[in-house]
Amino acid sequence: MQPAVDATASRSKSAAEAVSQPTTADRLQSEDIYISSSVQRLSHVADCTTLYLDDAKGEQTALPVLAFASDRRVAICYPTPNALSTHTLLQRLPSPISVLKFAHNPAHQAAPLLLAGLTDGHVFIWQAWRSRYGDEKLCRLSDQEQLVPAHARAVKWSCVAQAKSHSPIKALAVDRPAQGTFSIGSAAREKAKAKSVGVVLVTGHADSSLRSFVPLCDLSGHTDWVRSLDFVQPRQASKTLLLASGAQDCSVRLWRLSSAEDAAASSSEAVAEKREAAPQQLDAFDQLASKLESNFSAQPKRSRDLVTASQSFALGEERWRARLDALLAAHEGWVTSVRWASSAPVHAGARAQTSTEREAGAYAALLSSSADNSAIHWGPASALASAVDQPLARFEASERRGESEEDQSRYVVRKEEETNASAWRNVFAPAGHWQRINAAKWEPQGKYFATAGDDRTTRIHARVRIARSAQKSRSAWHEIGRPQTHGHAIHALAWLDRFALASAAEEKVVRVFESTMGFVQSIVKLGCAHGAKRSSSAVLLVRLGDVNKVDVSRLKEAIEKVAQLATTLQKGRLIILLNSPSFEGLAEGRPIKASFEKVESLLKGVYALAWAVAVQKERLDAQIDVLFAEDVQVQRSSRMALSLCQTETLHVLDDRPAPQRDDLSLDLSLDFAEHIERIPAPAQQGDEEKGEQCGEALRTFPQYRNVAMGGTFDHLHVGHKILLSIAALLSRDRLIVGITGDSMLSKKANAELLEDIVERVERVNEFLKRFRYGQAPLERFVRELKDVAGPAGTERDLQAVLTTDETISGGDFIDKIRRERGLCEVQREVIGVIGAQGQTDVKGDAKELAASKIGSTAIRAWLAKQRDQDATLASSGETSSDEEEEEFLRCCSATEQDRPVGASVPPLGLSNRALRSVEEDILEPASASGQDIGKARTSLSYAFTHPPTEEELHATTLWPEVHKLYGHELELLQMDCVEMDGTRWIASSAQAKSVKDATVRIHRYFASEAQGQPSNWQEVHRLEGHSLGVTAIAFSPSSSSSSTDQHARYLLTASRDRTWRLYAREMVEQKATWKFVAESGKAHTRIIYGVSWAPQALQHRAAPILLFATASRDKTVKIWSLSMQTASAVELLQTFKLAHACTSVAFHASLMLAVGCENGDVVLLGPLEAENGHEKREKDALGTGRQWEVKGTLWEHHADAVTQLAWRPCDEPLRHTLLSAADDAVVRLSLVCVE
Repeated sequence: MQPAVDATASRSKSAAEAVSQPTTADRLQSEDIYISSSVQRLSHVADCTTLYLDDAKGEQTALPVLAFASDRRVAICYPTPNALSTHTLLQRLPSPISVLKFAHNPAHQAAPLLLAGLTDGHVFIWQAWRSRYGDEKLCRLSDQEQLVPAHARAVKWSCVAQAKSHSPIKALAVDRPAQGTFSIGSAAREKAKAKSVGVVLVTGHADSSLRSFVPLCDLSGHTDWVRSLDFVQPRQASKTLLLASGAQDCSVRLWRLSSAEDAAASSSEAVAEKREAAPQQLDAFDQLASKLESNFSAQPKRSRDLVTASQSFALGEERWRARLDALLAAHEGWVTSVRWASSAPVHAGARAQTSTEREAGAYAALLSSSADNSAIHWGPASALASAVDQPLARFEASERRGESEEDQSRYVVRKEEETNASAWRNVFAPAGHWQRINAAKWEPQGKYFATAGDDRTTRIHARVRIARSAQKSRSAWHEIGRPQTHGHAIHALAWLDRFALASAAEEKVVRVFESTMGFVQSIVKLGCAHGAKRSSSAVLLVRLGDVNKVDVSRLKEAIEKVAQLATTLQKGRLIILLNSPSFEGLAEGRPIKASFEKVESLLKGVYALAWAVAVQKERLDAQIDVLFAEDVQVQRSSRMALSLCQTETLHVLDDRPAPQRDDLSLDLSLDFAEHIERIPAPAQQGDEEKGEQCGEALRTFPQYRNVAMGGTFDHLHVGHKILLSIAALLSRDRLIVGITGDSMLSKKANAELLEDIVERVERVNEFLKRFRYGQAPLERFVRELKDVAGPAGTERDLQAVLTTDETISGGDFIDKIRRERGLCEVQREVIGVIGAQGQTDVKGDAKELAASKIGSTAIRAWLAKQRDQDATLASSGETSSDEEEEEFLRCCSATEQDRPVGASVPPLGLSNRALRSVEEDILEPASASGQDIGKARTSLSYAFTHPPTEEELHATTLWPEVHKLYGHELELLQMDCVEMDGTRWIASSAQAKSVKDATVRIHRYFASEAQGQPSNWQEVHRLEGHSLGVTAIAFSPSSSSSSTDQHARYLLTASRDRTWRLYAREMVEQKATWKFVAESGKAHTRIIYGVSWAPQALQHRAAPILLFATASRDKTVKIWSLSMQTASAVELLQTFKLAHACTSVAFHASLMLAVGCENGDVVLLGPLEAENGHEKREKDALGTGRQWEVKGTLWEHHADAVTQLAWRPCDEPLRHTLLSAADDAVVRLSLVCVE
């Protein structure tokens, strides 16, 4: 019971001074796999548009994009087959977003601009652009998680301008009235005028400079605040714009903006003069306008005249006019939003409009919404009319969708066509918490996680399978359950087991919930229990001498050994890294120092040896890659290979000449690998003789500026990869790859198993990125072939064409086409093919080569055979799931029938009670005064086969409450739970007004000893010692390999009093009790926000050691060690001083530490790299010399303080999944890779 000892004060001090502002090194790679965020509860903070991007066929396709404001960030969503998924979050903004709009891009119509107006008056402008070389991240998503379209994943958004408007913006409209500029119509609440706000037209340049917008004119007329604006251009060829403005005066006004030179503008003015001269001939609109203005007769005529009043202003070198064109008055409440609509619907994959279609213009239809719970669809008398003059239909919130109100006024008519309800369906849309998130916890096996926050809900998120077709499916993360909708803000969560959790809210009771039968069934049907299919994998690093002198046969034993490991299971993966001095200079774009024939022989020989093993074991789906790496890139390439193969073992074969094997630089550079298995090299014989035989002058591998090649590339195999590898080495600047289109492959055998053109393009691009990793950038032009010659027959700057022995005739045809078109001749490079069994000496004519080579036809036949075998197994009731999935499914099956079918929520919403049958009806007793308090609401669970929609989440996914834990006298703050020796324990804390309240209460679960007796929770201990409220509670993790759970017997608490305290569970007279063992004193100078234990105990000398970390508002993170032999022996290992207050912390099994900051950054700390190879690793794992360093920072990971961090348990090797939640109400799931 002694204070913790700072045994490394001097070292900690130096570490603290070194980390005032961490910098992100290239070693850190991260990628989001899931973002859960909700749109702000404001008007005008969501908008959609269409991006026109080139697809795999080289044609422009339409990609709908949805953008919405989430706190101080903009979320971008792209459509998927069954859902809209949040793809990315843009940069954090300095103040909240009040309005969000897409706009035309003056420079590039296919890539629109995105504008965000902030409450501080700033406008931020983003532009969409497409990455040229694609994403080169190591920690990329697996194929099973890539639901976003391929052409959408390459879209980036960059901020191109920032401007200051005239005042805080509440409404925004954007359009392009002149080339090179865009105009904004803005409306704001002016402090000087409480009841009079007009529309201000301003303009600014669409360039990267920061310029203030210039006011053009004021459009006055509204008598109350303007709430919404929207532009439309009826005809693209004309210089006429219509601006709709909706205000709190219950009206919508249409303003016409016309160039003085536009004939349409002159015509409109003539009509206006005619109306003024003959008032007796006014149309319905003018009659209504005159009637509405009769109350303003005392005002000057110009301010009363709605039809003829106009203003002139200069825009560039042109004169423009703005005038009121129409007044729409049918709403009975504030007009909250107006939006123009185009007649041409846009959907994912739609063809881009032609110039003729765009010239035809848009159908001028307007939709307005109001605080009177109605939406009105306004339309002109004809589709070509320039103004909207009558409502087509009125939709009331109290009526069924599609019906219109009869005889509301003479301007409201019945909708002629009934709404086709069958054409609309609800899909899973972006959703999430809409207030601060306080808790985010993984279930024990890491299959799904739960979040809770100030919006008084608990949500469960999991990765579900989404079918793309009858044979193919992909998976993505979605919200699948909402077990708790509470009356108070929820502060903490804890999983008791995989199907039960407890929550602590802003009340005095801890509530325990049990999952329903429908949730368990949904977990199975949605595939949440299934991880990625288990596959075998291996990585082999081969160190070679001069490529011109390499004997591939010497590599046979090593390659066959590793290939056997990689092809143990289906879809095995083998990466062979070849390292040679001949590859020096690849990173700078220099050619290989070896002849074309030697490089081809090396590639064919290595691939053939590995493929022969795959054929022998009937694993034709094996993914085999042979990659090149020069000395300076060996470490990076090895890390990349280990990450892709998800393995920790690196096999190494050193086949260099004997004098070069003494070089230890490689041994030191490979210390990052968890396990290194060295394969002995065959004995060297006749080195001198062989050297003499190879003593001819060395030739350099040829290179060309622009190279073309083509093929089908279906089910990418080793033959394809040899061809692509040689092509990538030949290309210096640009590589053109033509891929046979789907229509040209329809007569192939097993055509139903053919990969579509999009998938084939993706696989080719992915392989080229892997092969060129660490090398000079190469522009890739991968497109569908529309004719035999493809781009090779039209590319003027083409220098070389690569073919195989089988496709030499195709090269002849390309030469003929180029001569006919007057194009220059190109160099021909030809390589051989590999036989179906791995032969490297296949000879013959084109027909004989096609019959004997490895081909996609044989792979599709093998896949068809495997499909038939799987169908036979399924029909017989057998499965091929792995052991983990089988165990989980058995657990679900065993408990499914005993679980409630739903929950009953009382009218007062106090507790969710369990429903044991569908017919059960829980009657609510009357109140003490005899008054009926209402009827309970029932939530019956369902087994979902699709991601549930928002309505389904709210109505059918509640969990019943099974226990309440009492004891605290004030609102709860934190809690945690653990299972030790078969018993569950819950520790909880509450707010403290005095020392008496600053206690931690321990509850224990007592199972029923006899059938019929209820199980319950009882308070068994109170832990005192803190003087202020306890802000963090954490049980030490249990050990899966220990039957006595010695690791889980500690409880760590931290408080506002700037101290932490440690307690241990002990057995006294066969009764478990908790005993205080250590405290920190004033460990920090400010409040401690977070604590975290390392997931596993580490061996140090004779006694195991536990690590834990504390994070504080004083901007420091401290790492401590606890000796399990002497519990009071706690030492401070290291202190880090960061740039911002630390609000959360989480330890990973690899001893990596994630630290959440108050500004939204996440700093990653990791152990220092070993200095002396394995010799250092064999030393004490946690001696006094143990050090951590800053590995990198996830900048602006959140827009506000990070409240919770959690690493995924049971994570895959080298794929660290980080869960984070923050005050910005965003949940992010990220893959993190640190080199």
